[in-house]
Amino acid sequence: MNATIRFPTGCLVGLLLLVVYLLLTSFRIDTGDGETVYQVTRSMVNGQGVAIPAPASDATVVGPWGETIPHEELRGGGPYGAWGFDGRYYAQYGIGQSLLALPLYVTGRAIHGVTSWGTEGLLTRTCAMLLNPMVLAATGSLMYAVLRGLGYTKVAAACSALSTGLATPLIVYSKTFFSEPTLGLMLTLAVWAVLRSRRDENAHPDVLWRLCGGALGFAILTKLTVLVVVPIFGVYAFLSRGRRWRKLFLLGVPIGFGLAGVLVYNTVRFGSPLETGYRTVALSSSPLTGLVGLFFSSGKGLLWYCPVVLLSVVGFAHWLRHRSSAAVLILAVVSVYTVFIAWYSNWPGGGAWGARHLVPLVPLMMLPSAEVFERTVRRSRSSPVAGLLLGASLILQMPAVLVSPARTFQSLYTRSESMTQYVQRLVYSPADSPLLGQWRSLLEVFAMIRDPSIRSEIVRIALTSGAQEATDPLTGALGYLAYNSVDVWPVHWSLLGAPVAPTVAAVGLLVAVGGWLIWRLKVRLACVSDKRCGQ
Repeated sequence: MNATIRFPTGCLVGLLLLVVYLLLTSFRIDTGDGETVYQVTRSMVNGQGVAIPAPASDATVVGPWGETIPHEELRGGGPYGAWGFDGRYYAQYGIGQSLLALPLYVTGRAIHGVTSWGTEGLLTRTCAMLLNPMVLAATGSLMYAVLRGLGYTKVAAACSALSTGLATPLIVYSKTFFSEPTLGLMLTLAVWAVLRSRRDENAHPDVLWRLCGGALGFAILTKLTVLVVVPIFGVYAFLSRGRRWRKLFLLGVPIGFGLAGVLVYNTVRFGSPLETGYRTVALSSSPLTGLVGLFFSSGKGLLWYCPVVLLSVVGFAHWLRHRSSAAVLILAVVSVYTVFIAWYSNWPGGGAWGARHLVPLVPLMMLPSAEVFERTVRRSRSSPVAGLLLGASLILQMPAVLVSPARTFQSLYTRSESMTQYVQRLVYSPADSPLLGQWRSLLEVFAMIRDPSIRSEIVRIALTSGAQEATDPLTGALGYLAYNSVDVWPVHWSLLGAPVAPTVAAVGLLVAVGGWLIWRLKVRLACVSDKRCGQ
């Protein structure tokens, strides 16, 4: 069988993104949110239901802003969970991400059972951390499919998808266990299914509407906020030509199952279908304040973290004139979801890289950028502005990829007099923006890691602190190393004394595969015939 049939261009785009993510990941769960979601997966596999371990009585918990929370302040539950009606402790998040991680957790446990290498906690977390790289790689492939369906050339579609995966905060979130990448994939899948059903009457529209509803239903299982965009797809189904009630039914059934799953999950945990465990949820922010902050604030503004999205602003005007159906759908989804997040009391998204709550929308926001890349291809010349925005966006992500952002957040927290001052400085003070703080952190880490004596001391402290970790010593050691060294897995493993040959072989294999994918993409994008070269 021809390799081009087995690996169409969209697949090559996704595989290239996956290889890059695997080279740069740390294979460690770096936030309390992610650890809580992982613990739900662990409990399900181990037959403990969905309850998770409660914070230890002497624990000092790191909160969602990177702040330290003494245990005496956690009587009602930790920042990521709450006590259930049955006296057990439960996560406050949706179950979708935990369900997706189930096969990865089982794989990690099986590897440990066969090899006895490391610890079970280390390997199950390592495998679980494959989830977001795979999800974001699939999102890149899906973006390519959406754009090809809208009539863009292979070059323009591939450039837009690769730019989104590598030059936006998505590359930083590939190193996390946050659920926002999963939401982004589900929303992109829902949009693709709707646009495909409208464009191609022979493309099994019933299947596509079920797929759209399934994507939205699973997104609701992952995070209930997705409910705010569901009516948009309902209106789109109702206004489409032919069998509108059937389309609404096909769309609504899986969405209903997703919502029912949320209600059952709430009842199992807290005894009420309407109780989620969140104690700080409130729609109390001024939407205008939130909107300005989400796009323009120095510490969270998307346009500062992702200037390449301006290419989509240019391309969107053309979409409104020539691809109005897709433009209206994407504009509606992005606008409604963004306004809802702006209204949310925690619109900044805590101590995360940029505007975390906007991450699910980034793939949709970046789709119109293909218009700029298309014009560049047609004119057979480069665009200095596009190149500048793309290069700036790529460079801006690199410090957060190479060094854990937690270092910057913790540094600012210790220099602030109160939690209120910390949040204000983080979000609104340009001098305290993580965009600058990460460069300082990068220089500090490089200086430490180059000094043999400091490097040895870092490893000694990591192993000592890890040995005191009750649940998993290697996980604890990795946490300290990630904070004080380059935050990629080959560095961590070498510092912990892993054999050099397998590490070098793994890196070499990934680099070789990445090189082959780049070569194949170059050949494929230079080929004129889709039938000969693959879609």
